Amino acid sequence: MIIPNKINLVNQDDNVSCVLACVAMLTGKKLVQVRTGAIKIGLTPPLNVIEQAKLLATFKLAWTPTIEEVIYKGNIYILKVSSLNTIAGQHSIIADCRSGEIEIFDPQNGVKDKNFYTVDNFKNFSTPVRIIDPYEGK
Repeated sequence: MIIPNKINLVNQDDNVSCVLACVAMLTGKKLVQVRTGAIKIGLTPPLNVIEQAKLLATFKLAWTPTIEEVIYKGNIYILKVSSLNTIAGQHSIIADCRSGEIEIFDPQNGVKDKNFYTVDNFKNFSTPVRIIDPYEGK
């Protein structure tokens, strides 16, 4: 799977399709195409962790299930983060570090009355994230 150089924001269309929207952003497909693909393999949102991994594998994508302390420059990640809109909920966002700087793509960005992750609130998350060069010091 070749990920587009430029990620175009895709909004989720309900409260449970964030991972579908992330897959749409990374594949350049429309949300409806990803949802149809998920349904064809027997997955209907909301998806549990195992189902999300199966969906990503179908589209030849890897998944970082939780925020780690280190994100490597040059990579792109689908991250599972705490929801900013649902108490004790989880949410999926994209962290694109391919340029060496972090860009956040949150499917809630632009959805009416929804909070969403930005670079600033992502970096100030309760678990600080360090973005490092994987070749640093070599």
